[in-house]
Amino acid sequence: MTRYPDERVAALADALTAAWHAPGSDETDFPARAARVLADAEPHRWLSPLAVTRHALHAPRARFERQLPAKQALGEPAVTLHLGARFALDAVFLRPGTLPVPHPISGALHVLTGSLSFTRQRFVVRERLSPSFALGVAELVHEELLAPGATRSLGEHADVHDALVPPDAPAVTLVVRRRRVAGPRPALRRPHVLLDESEREERLTRALQLHGMLASCDPAAAAAHARALLEQSDVPAAFLVLEQVCAAAPDDAAGLRALLDLAASRHGERVQLFARVFETRRADLERVRARRAATPAHRS
Repeated sequence: MTRYPDERVAALADALTAAWHAPGSDETDFPARAARVLADAEPHRWLSPLAVTRHALHAPRARFERQLPAKQALGEPAVTLHLGARFALDAVFLRPGTLPVPHPISGALHVLTGSLSFTRQRFVVRERLSPSFALGVAELVHEELLAPGATRSLGEHADVHDALVPPDAPAVTLVVRRRRVAGPRPALRRPHVLLDESEREERLTRALQLHGMLASCDPAAAAAHARALLEQSDVPAAFLVLEQVCAAAPDDAAGLRALLDLAASRHGERVQLFARVFETRRADLERVRARRAATPAHRS
């Protein structure tokens, strides 16, 4: 018996595998090849999100594909339909009232149901502070609304950053992505920061995790912990600390402002760019809240 929610998913996985091994091709052009395979297969005509849901909930363990770790998954949730050595094929569920989804990945997407706002932005570097951190400005290259059946490559161009913004109604996409990508995969923090978090030091990662824990149980201790980190941080680390603070307490504008001032005393005008990133994040959050308030399931 098949381990897929539809027999045609097996054929799709086989076609993607063949595209990966196509003569004369290399890994860098896999996004374009994967997009052609998805477009030709037209899975929006035969793969039902309900079938994926039923399969995820009721398929016997032996017939359920191995899943990508939750921290690597996209969407809320993402169900892995095929997990190969080279690429993964996920059904990605996106619900209203979620923050924009960045895609520092290499692959392709195909909209099954709903519609999605899809953007491509190019980051113009003004100052590179390390191999994994740069300041500059994001310029919008392309924006469109994707309807069911639309297919786009992801990560095809190293200097262009793709992102999805879930709309007001639920949407489901198929996403193919390479499992291992050589070289840096920087993520855009609109509109002024580009960073590769895979290069983050483990000690800083633990320090940020501790801040998140403290923020949930002792906000005053979390603020003191953030101040101590900022007093010994370089510019890239200072941004990550401030980003963690913004995520842990998005409504504490006064607390964030005090920490931004502390960082500015060490790093100068660069911190103004950080502030604009967090202002953009806060505006995104406000749009999310407005969408949730307008969605019947979230009304009291």
